[in-house]
Amino acid sequence: MASPRLILSTTTTMVITAGALLLSGGSALALPAPGIPVGVSPFNIALSPDGSTAYVTNNGAGTVSEIDTATKAVTHVITVGAGPYGIAVSPNDATVYVTNNDDSTVSVIDTATHTVTYTYSTVAGGFGGPYSVAISPDSKTAYVTNNDGNSVSVLDTGSKTLTTTIPVGLKAFTVTLSPSGATAFVTNNGGGSVSEIDTATKAVTHTIPVGAGPYGLAVSPDGTMVYVANNDGASVSVIDVATHLVNYTYTVGFAGPYSVAISADGASAYVTNNDAGTVSVLDTATHTLTHTISVGTNPYGIVLNANSSSGYAVNTTSDSVSVLTLAAVAMGEPTDATKGQAFSFAVPGMNVVSYAVTAGSLPTGLSLDATSGLISGIPQLIGQSTFTVTAMGAMNDAVHVYAINTLADPQPLLAATGNNAAPVGLAAGSSITLILLGLVAMRRRGRGRRVF
Repeated sequence: MASPRLILSTTTTMVITAGALLLSGGSALALPAPGIPVGVSPFNIALSPDGSTAYVTNNGAGTVSEIDTATKAVTHVITVGAGPYGIAVSPNDATVYVTNNDDSTVSVIDTATHTVTYTYSTVAGGFGGPYSVAISPDSKTAYVTNNDGNSVSVLDTGSKTLTTTIPVGLKAFTVTLSPSGATAFVTNNGGGSVSEIDTATKAVTHTIPVGAGPYGLAVSPDGTMVYVANNDGASVSVIDVATHLVNYTYTVGFAGPYSVAISADGASAYVTNNDAGTVSVLDTATHTLTHTISVGTNPYGIVLNANSSSGYAVNTTSDSVSVLTLAAVAMGEPTDATKGQAFSFAVPGMNVVSYAVTAGSLPTGLSLDATSGLISGIPQLIGQSTFTVTAMGAMNDAVHVYAINTLADPQPLLAATGNNAAPVGLAAGSSITLILLGLVAMRRRGRGRRVF
């Protein structure tokens, strides 16, 4: 049966399928994601390393909601300071750090007891409107942006001391770290820039101009690119880490872009649009907007789980967290194929509606099942085939490039037994030819002897 169609005008057609509105131009508007009720005016969210728990700051309630991501239910509500905003889970999963903007403190939650065990308070050179927090890969250092102080506070998580304060740009907002932790990136909301900090020297090494009013930012998994949501400029800047320059700016489809999250393979960027109640899905290779997902009212923070099969967007006015069920392709590569022998490989997709080869081609003799993602058949030609598989979901597409090497069929030298034994692949009588050739070769070397 054909997909139902909604005609919006004489020139625009949308196809409703699998929970999404597919635009005739190729992009899609996904239907609203389900929501989990949390506290008053939630702002940001962080996941435990294994993705089993989400922590949400409730700015209007002075609390953190702890969510079981399997049951999608709030399991604990933890009282923190006044006006909690930023949040981060330590990589060792022992603690959660919460910036409390209204009373200039940072609460430390013990993940085992679900209680605040320590509070960093204002000290000499301390916090000034703390907004965001990031934790080093070894869990030993926390970095806190001070929006009022135009700085970043560096905390020793072991001794629970403030070790230094790093001046950055005007109205420091969000901080995030490179995968190695060697570099911290900070959006300066009032300065339209990003400060790049060497975490070893605790000094700013570069200040990079971006769009107007930058809020959230995220680093690609390989550490080569930084994506910056420019709220006032309705754009997303892409910084090349090697050159310390913006090499591309997305300008289409945004309405108050606020936070950014990058998929595990780096192929997609997810941007919350605070003014539109949506999440924009960007293709990082083609620099295009591929999907727009409807969420709640005034979404701010967003986070993806480790394999990017689930996303969570925080809706400030709706007092909820939208759960995004995302198409994703897990790690796993096909083995070599052998010419003339049966081959199969299942694309390890999650939350996928259909699969397609969208670039390159499969080896001759193989085909892709659009429903299951199974590549199978009998390859006919020796060589390598490189191709792109697009796994299409209700809210997004996941793309992965594969290569299959087709090798020659290995031939044993001799068949097993019998007076008429012959090399595999030859008729039995063909062995006589090989024996005679061998005799000729032996005589030419002067070593031939009669064997009859």
